[in-house]
Amino acid sequence: MMQRHSIILISGALGLVFLVAFGLFTSTVDLEYSEPVEVEPIETMELNCNTEIDKDGDNVPDNLDVKGPIDWSHCNLEGLNLSNLELSGAILSNSNLYRVNFYNTNLSGANLSHSILYKANVSNTNFKYANLSYAKLSGEHLGHSPAVLTGTILTGADLSYADFNHEILTDAILTDVIVRHTNFHHANLSGVDLSGKDLTGTDLTKTNLTNANLAGVNLSGKNLIEAILVDVDLSGKDLSGTILTGADLSGANLDNVDLSGKDLSGTMLRGADLTNANLTGVDLSNKDLIGTILTGADLTNANLVGVVFLLKDLTGTILTGADLTNANLAGVNLSGKDLTETILVGVDLSGKDLTETILVGVDLSGKDLSGTILTGADLSGA
Repeated sequence: MMQRHSIILISGALGLVFLVAFGLFTSTVDLEYSEPVEVEPIETMELNCNTEIDKDGDNVPDNLDVKGPIDWSHCNLEGLNLSNLELSGAILSNSNLYRVNFYNTNLSGANLSHSILYKANVSNTNFKYANLSYAKLSGEHLGHSPAVLTGTILTGADLSYADFNHEILTDAILTDVIVRHTNFHHANLSGVDLSGKDLTGTDLTKTNLTNANLAGVNLSGKNLIEAILVDVDLSGKDLSGTILTGADLSGANLDNVDLSGKDLSGTMLRGADLTNANLTGVDLSNKDLIGTILTGADLTNANLVGVVFLLKDLTGTILTGADLTNANLAGVNLSGKDLTETILVGVDLSGKDLTETILVGVDLSGKDLSGTILTGADLSGA
């Protein structure tokens, strides 16, 4: 009997240990996936406002009725109304500018490096030649709303290492701006002129670059996963090593671009200009290519399963070895085309004009060729 009670006690103890351990484990998991808590930036900043302007030692400048190149570095300006001020050349580095109202304020030439600008109102603010390096404008990870910098003047500003995650910079003026190692993840840069910019280390993943000017910009090796490049001119660009998975290239100009072997899964190409582009070995199966220009494109060994080529002009387009299984070629002129080793399973060739078309090694078994013109066609090995 004693032995039985001992077993029960031991089992109960083990069970309690298991429950405590399991509770701790699940508690850790809950914390890991819990909603982010909004933390005030002041808690993570070392503030040390100059005692000459902060007599009471609260890290807030005693006199806010100033103008010109004041030094408010390492100060706490959180939530203050600094709108319509003349603060050109001001030193605001390492300051807490959380929720500050800078509406219509002139901050040209100001130093805002390492400052926190979460939720600051920077509408109509002049940042011309300001230093915003390492500044934090993004509060996305804290659940904050994005800063709206639409049309903001950032001419000559140093934005290196600045955080613009999820921010709105549509039509912002970035003339002579430094944007090396800048975080533009998921930011809206539509209509922005980035021509000639050095984007070394700059994060453009999921960035909206619709109608942006990227002339002279080196995009080789760049990670453009899910970036929006609608109507962007990328003609002749070196995209070697560039990641375009999930990118939106609708209406983009990709004339003479080498995309051979690229992973274009999830990439949108509707209405894109792929004239003379190299798409050798690329998987374009079931892609929406409505309005896409493919004249002169090299589609050798490309996967074109289920693609609709309805009435498309394929003049000069290379299709040798391509897989056209179940592709729609209605209204497409294939006469004189080299279709060597091309897979045409499920393709309707009835009534097609295949005059002088090269069909070497093509499997035509079971094909309905009623009305098909094969004059001068090369059917060797077919």
